[in-house]
Amino acid sequence: MDIAFASNGSAGGGFAAFIPLILIGIIPAFLFKYIAERKGKNQWLWFFVGFVPIWGWIAGIWLASLPDKSIIEEVSNLVTELQKFDFTPKEGIQPSSPAETQSWKCNCGNINEISTSNCPECGLKRDFLLKQKPS
Repeated sequence: MDIAFASNGSAGGGFAAFIPLILIGIIPAFLFKYIAERKGKNQWLWFFVGFVPIWGWIAGIWLASLPDKSIIEEVSNLVTELQKFDFTPKEGIQPSSPAETQSWKCNCGNINEISTSNCPECGLKRDFLLKQKPS
């Protein structure tokens, strides 16, 4: 006597239904994780957002529009460097000797020859300072 078991395919069918969703979600998950790393955001959070079908893609497009953390660091460093300089023109400075009439003093404090058009220390233009000087 042979006993045959009929299978309607329901055994393990619950998990098997999620396999295509996992395979479809794995590509955006790794893509969002990589983008989040470049942007300086939480990589694993964005990895799991990649599995969310429609809202995940909208959030991923927003994530891609953010500036990279390397650009943010460069701009921050430039702002720090620029804050070291005093770009306000000094008023009421009169030359005390004839040698000083042949030179000009930059806002950074460097004294330059009159023939020098840009300050070698900070790059500020002599003509800019002359325009800013009150009449």
